[in-house]
Amino acid sequence: MLHARSYEQPFDGDLQLDIFQEVRRLWPGILLFNGGVYTPEKAKEVLAATKADGLGIARGAWGKPWLFSQIKQYLTTGTYDSPTWEAIKQVMLRHAQLALAHKNDYGLIELRKHLGWYTKGRPNASDLRAKLVRVSALDELTAILANA
Repeated sequence: MLHARSYEQPFDGDLQLDIFQEVRRLWPGILLFNGGVYTPEKAKEVLAATKADGLGIARGAWGKPWLFSQIKQYLTTGTYDSPTWEAIKQVMLRHAQLALAHKNDYGLIELRKHLGWYTKGRPNASDLRAKLVRVSALDELTAILANA
């Protein structure tokens, strides 16, 4: 797996596709592209430009675990479905349930930043995030999301 940016610019700046293409010429094995893939469209663009065998996706999936299925759908059909806000809220609740089951109450503390990522781009997201970063119980999260 090759990250598309230098050490000096780990998350900012343009993707260095030319470096990836050079490594592709030198390495005949499986080569995965990593960096800057936040949308299905970008995934398709990067795969076409680099001839990578696959993608590594990290920050692009923060708050969007459905990104993987969207990319697969887009590469297959040229379109993809986006979840509704109601579906996203259900994912948030399931994520909270899993965090609690795995790490007890500390799981919710760790989850707070993830809850914020789910709200990116939503109307009144900053107000909602202000509530979510203080969540300490599942019933509290359920109530916040019921009114969101």
